[in-house]
Amino acid sequence: MLKLPDNLPAIATARLPGAYEAAKAALANCEAVDECKDWADKAAALASYARQVGDDELLKRSMRIQARALRRAGELLAEENAQGHRNELLDGTVPKLGIAAAAEEAGFSERQRKTALKLAAKDEDEFEALIESYNPPTITELAEGNGPKPFRNTGDENWYTPPEYLEAARAVLGGFDLDPASSREAQETVKAARFFTREQDGLSQPWHGRVWLNPPFSRADSFVTKLLAEFNAGNVEAAILLTNACTDTDWFHKVFSVCRAICFTDGRISFVHASRGSCGGGRVGQTFFYFGNDIDAFAASFEPIGTVIPFLDRLPLAALHERVLDIFEASLPAVLQITPEGERAALERQVKQHLQQMRPASLP
Repeated sequence: MLKLPDNLPAIATARLPGAYEAAKAALANCEAVDECKDWADKAAALASYARQVGDDELLKRSMRIQARALRRAGELLAEENAQGHRNELLDGTVPKLGIAAAAEEAGFSERQRKTALKLAAKDEDEFEALIESYNPPTITELAEGNGPKPFRNTGDENWYTPPEYLEAARAVLGGFDLDPASSREAQETVKAARFFTREQDGLSQPWHGRVWLNPPFSRADSFVTKLLAEFNAGNVEAAILLTNACTDTDWFHKVFSVCRAICFTDGRISFVHASRGSCGGGRVGQTFFYFGNDIDAFAASFEPIGTVIPFLDRLPLAALHERVLDIFEASLPAVLQITPEGERAALERQVKQHLQQMRPASLP
């Protein structure tokens, strides 16, 4: 039986950012309705405290944990033979209960039971988009559907990146060696040398080469973490990552702090559904993150798509050194124009000789 961690902080001193991912994982694997309720009750108490002290970040994370706990409880209750976990039979077995009895056994009121079941019935991608939004809705808004509507999830296997954006990425990378979050249908336009489907679980597979990644929104954090690990390890040579512009999430800032260049789209991408065609613009814009050394190629390919911001200071020493020499060489004609005519030829030879000497085959 899954138990709550013994070292949970006191409400007055609790801070959830560091433990949020662990709480998500624990709740996803929770198998006891009463324990899910215990999580929800503690998160509700923490949210109440956060409101009193005006800690907005703590409030949001508490609300998200409460929603996940109630949704998981609803999933367990919805099983045909829900199990009770409080009263064992004399032989040590756990009695089989119906939904109402299991909910009552776990301490749910009728209203709480109905709320948990409504949350469990929600589409997973829609649920994730709502609770991970900048202003997550209340439990009642989530259950009744009268809160803010989520933006269109662009990362599941049914929504594909339009060809023009793939062509822009392909022009930068020269092709895709791997698409780790894809489907056979998506590969009709992506055309990666290798791809992983949802069933193959790209997160558990080795990555290599030039990567195109448009991850499912509900697992964006996990795919971002994997991409950064593979890139930093040198397994991924270069990559372009497409996500929603979720600037309020931890994973967005994690990837923003490491990428070599970024493109904020001018408008919203109309993703393409396998059977319904274009979805129209979503509720938020999108962002392309570039990992690689050819920032100029990325800028040239993506400036027609949106605003490109390069981070030259993140280039490795060899690439940065080469870029400085390129700029210096490009400025030579302007320098020669202001040089006395009789000295131009000698200066040009001298500068080109120095440039050649300063372009070694490799730098440490």
